[in-house]
Amino acid sequence: MRYDYKQLENAYEVTQNSLKAQIAGLKDIHERELAAKEETLRIYQETIEQIHREYEETQAALEEEIAKRRADYSRQFSDDPARLAEEIISQYGFEYVH
Repeated sequence: MRYDYKQLENAYEVTQNSLKAQIAGLKDIHERELAAKEETLRIYQETIEQIHREYEETQAALEEEIAKRRADYSRQFSDDPARLAEEIISQYGFEYVH
């Protein structure tokens, strides 16, 4: 009877130790997954910020180009409207109607 009780006690301790090791292993895996998730999130946020900066820079360059073309077309319209009409026809295929 004592032998059986001792065997049950040993089996219980082995099971407890095994469960503790499994829990520790799961906690370690969970911590690594959280760290990987945080790293991925950080990279994602940096990428979004970079895209936003590039977008802002591109928008500023586009606005400058639009302003430049407006000034050129305005000047060209004042100086030589026929040439501007020809340029529009050749570039866009529109037909100039008087």
